[in-house]
Amino acid sequence: LVPLAEYYRAALMGVSKTQFESAKALGLSKWKTMRYVVFPQAFRVVLPSLGNVSLDMFKGTSLAAMITVSEMFMHAKIIAGANQDYMTIYIMIAIIYWLVCCALGWLEQVVEMHLNHVAER
Repeated sequence: LVPLAEYYRAALMGVSKTQFESAKALGLSKWKTMRYVVFPQAFRVVLPSLGNVSLDMFKGTSLAAMITVSEMFMHAKIIAGANQDYMTIYIMIAIIYWLVCCALGWLEQVVEMHLNHVAER
């Protein structure tokens, strides 16, 4: 796995040097240059990678695997045992998990579209 710092470093290195020079020509301090010029551009570059890492962490963390999934399956066993319908309950768990992953992906897309729309102005 690539450390998150590497994503940020690559995004910051992706901002053109002419952006720094332009900000300097406008009389912006180094802090204002980073705050108003560099960070917004770097954030747009790093956002897709961060979204992918977030989804991977959600799907693969031991916390989700050991607590959330086992907790859902335990409740599913109880419900399915009462109804003698295991497959329907397990399919419902898969759908819930899929919906959470889709919601996180959709949220990432909304933020990306918003940032692209802001950048076009």
